[in-house]
Amino acid sequence: MKFDIMEKIKNMSMRTKRLIALAVCLVLLAVAVVQNAGTQSAQAGKPAGEGNVNVNTDIGEDDGSEVVSEGEIENIGSGVIKVDDKEEYFATVRLNKLNQRSEAEESCNEIIGSETSGENSVAEAVAKIESLREITQIEENLETNITARGYDDVFVIIENECVYITVSAESLDANEASAIAVSACDITGCEMDDIVLKGVY
Repeated sequence: MKFDIMEKIKNMSMRTKRLIALAVCLVLLAVAVVQNAGTQSAQAGKPAGEGNVNVNTDIGEDDGSEVVSEGEIENIGSGVIKVDDKEEYFATVRLNKLNQRSEAEESCNEIIGSETSGENSVAEAVAKIESLREITQIEENLETNITARGYDDVFVIIENECVYITVSAESLDANEASAIAVSACDITGCEMDDIVLKGVY
């Protein structure tokens, strides 16, 4: 049986072998993206109830998160985190998002350009590219809106049906957090429970 499979592989054309290799790579990439998305979602956490804003307390570590109700007026020192280099942090997260989106778009373009792709696959790839571009535009609009509130830097990424917002701030009070969340809901169309906010300084 194994010998038969090996013979069939040897008899395949180089083009067929490349297409099989590409398909395997795409499957592995999809699995990696799903696992990464699940990990990020678990790390970010979700708000406890309607009308709450989730203020993350860390980056990349599972130390939990601080849920801030609209009724709290005090500053939330634990709602922000200190990083070694704030400018480098924002540059890195932007580069990571750009790379992620570029890879996704490149994969879609390969499907669109492949002679072996079916009509459904091509249509799905085209729709995905359009969706990614629309999401990027919404993210940029929200970043502009929040920056206008006086923040030095703002990073927004929409994924897993959540809006993740990072602002350059040494503290975030509940009123400001709620105002940012309301803007995010208006611009993205997401629910309040889907907004995740944290400060970095």
